[in-house]
Amino acid sequence: MKTGLKHISRILLAGALLFTSNLESNAQISYGGQPRGYNTSKNLGIDYVQMPSIDTVAVKQHKKANNKVGPMVFGEIIETEINLFNSGNWETLKNGDRIWRTGIQSDGAYSINLVFDDFFIPDGGQFFIYNKDKTAYLGSFTSKSNRKDSKFATDLLSGEAIVLEYFEPADVAGEGAINVSKVVHGYVDMKSLTKALGDSDDCHVNVVCEEGDEWVKEASAVALILVGSKGFCTGTLINNVNEDKKPYFLTAEHCLNGSENLWIYRFNYNSPDCDVNKEGPTSQSVLGSTVLAEGLNTDFALLLLDTLPPDDYEVQYAGWSRNTPTDSLVGIHHPQGDVKKISLSYSNADLVSQKGIASVEVVWDLGTTEIGSSGSPLFNQQHQVVGQLYGGNAACNKPNEPDYYGDFSTSWSGSGTSGSQLKAWLDPNSTNTMSIDRYDPNRIINNLDAKPISARDANPNRMCKTRADYVVILRNQGLTTLASVQLDYDLNGGQSGSVMWTGSLLSSETTEIPLPTFVVNNGVQNLTVTSRYPNGGIDDDTLNDVLNASFVAIDSAGYFTLNFKTDNYGDETSWYLKDENNVIVYSGTNYDNNTIYKENLCYGKGCYTFVINDYRGDGLCCEYGDGYYSLVASNGDLIGLDNEFEEASWDTTICFDYNRHETTLLVHGNSNFVKAFVSQDEYIESIEIYTLLGQFMGSETYDDKPKIITIEVSSIKNTLLLARVKTNREVKTLKFVALE
Repeated sequence: MKTGLKHISRILLAGALLFTSNLESNAQISYGGQPRGYNTSKNLGIDYVQMPSIDTVAVKQHKKANNKVGPMVFGEIIETEINLFNSGNWETLKNGDRIWRTGIQSDGAYSINLVFDDFFIPDGGQFFIYNKDKTAYLGSFTSKSNRKDSKFATDLLSGEAIVLEYFEPADVAGEGAINVSKVVHGYVDMKSLTKALGDSDDCHVNVVCEEGDEWVKEASAVALILVGSKGFCTGTLINNVNEDKKPYFLTAEHCLNGSENLWIYRFNYNSPDCDVNKEGPTSQSVLGSTVLAEGLNTDFALLLLDTLPPDDYEVQYAGWSRNTPTDSLVGIHHPQGDVKKISLSYSNADLVSQKGIASVEVVWDLGTTEIGSSGSPLFNQQHQVVGQLYGGNAACNKPNEPDYYGDFSTSWSGSGTSGSQLKAWLDPNSTNTMSIDRYDPNRIINNLDAKPISARDANPNRMCKTRADYVVILRNQGLTTLASVQLDYDLNGGQSGSVMWTGSLLSSETTEIPLPTFVVNNGVQNLTVTSRYPNGGIDDDTLNDVLNASFVAIDSAGYFTLNFKTDNYGDETSWYLKDENNVIVYSGTNYDNNTIYKENLCYGKGCYTFVINDYRGDGLCCEYGDGYYSLVASNGDLIGLDNEFEEASWDTTICFDYNRHETTLLVHGNSNFVKAFVSQDEYIESIEIYTLLGQFMGSETYDDKPKIITIEVSSIKNTLLLARVKTNREVKTLKFVALE
């Protein structure tokens, strides 16, 4: 046997290494056929290149690293040189065509995959790889598989020995190039092609089970990622407002490792039925991608796949929503690289700051997530993506522990640059679309098809209002030019009517149609729009005629002011204010360095949570500048101040009440103290703190007529409490949360 060894290097890898290609490339896609030596019983005289033995002690140490806190260890890379000139044998056929074969042996390997630093298949040529026991093969790879960088890589084949077979027609003799530069020795028991099937915990539910019946189309967008040097991750193809079939792919920033052009994306890796122990297909993959945008404050990464998934993969592009999720949620993912699973949460979600990451907090009622699920999408009940998995402690043996998903709405604007946000890519024409449904690239294109794709607030920055103007974005989904469409609308089940649009809208074009001015109340506004009678006829696809959108309006009772100064790294700072229903009513990001900002924020009656984040975890002060922030009530009272904010995030809950359109009481707390404030013409006489069950937690009485008081609650953390405050004018009881 020959040895092509140069040297060995360790790899923390859950899949093949891959290389870049442009969007026209079809690398990694198999083009049918079968290797000529696959079914023959004759002795082909194959020489096997022997790989060096692997350090079994090191293997055991790396296997111990296969846990939730680190990358899943896959194997070791053996660097080598195996090519058409120094290895294998050529067989010449009667017509002058030739076949080259060589073998690779790595004793004890559960799987082998390859990286090529020189790869070119001429027209008519075919390249295959199959395992020695002939239970599986990859290919054919043809001239369509060639890449501009002349590099290539393969998925995994089970077994400790494989065969490379290259068929070269006589008329292109000598034009092919094949050089194996790396052999990956897999020392985790794969059993099938990619992993120990069923290695994920036993509380998981296959997406093909009945719990996933309503999520089949969304599941087709979700793919397992084989990440070079980092392990398994999950992500999803995601739609954009133009619906132009660009293969944008959303995953977690912490999955990035600098070799994204080396990633393999495997679609439809599902169990054939609900039996957890059955292997799924592994042939539907594409190779390579480019990072377009990433954000540390939400742990998102948006990539563009180098290759369009072929039509026969039957994938769809997931829809998304910038609205804050408040209802039950669904996760679809590949835990430990296993076949695709589904997790369900029936309780309301919460928007929190988790180690400086703006996150949607989820507790699962069915299923869970694991290592390998990172980057997987979180769907709302409208089947739209609202986040991607950042982390968490959820596990089968920890059913009450939460998971955290980077908040999609926060990722939308990022720090303002195209490389830090989703907006520039998913809404390139700045339509201010709030949500969009999934896209089927294989859909039938009808003649008459008018689709309301989104709606926007004509005055999105004017939150304090009693009237609102909404605009509907309409797309011509059909082939026939649209000249007229009727839009029926309804807001909050009460204000309804119709508008008639006329004009000339070519196929795939969009137009904006304003609706009449609405009267709005404090809170979420739910808008339903239905398109009817395109060109006076019947729409060929009535399933896409209805649009549901939501907006936030505040019937102003007053305002308070957020003042803050950024440090030397202003783009690290972000903040948001959410109401009692976890709806974000204000947010801010994309700030300059060492700059003072002032935001006047109106409010309605109720409690709000203010959160300020620094995604590097060092706050606004004092190592990298002298930043600060403060919250000031409309009457001038100081609600909050921090001149030495040095943490990843800070939260406080503020409650407002009003009778005369002025602030009369504000309460907020942390793990040590509760503060209460009253307006200029009041003072506090006493305060009492209770739990919601009526348990007495403490009280204070004041004789000096204070306007601001503080009471210690050091034994209370992350608990919803009641503050009963007696002033010289009235007694108020308000809810608040004592935060960590």
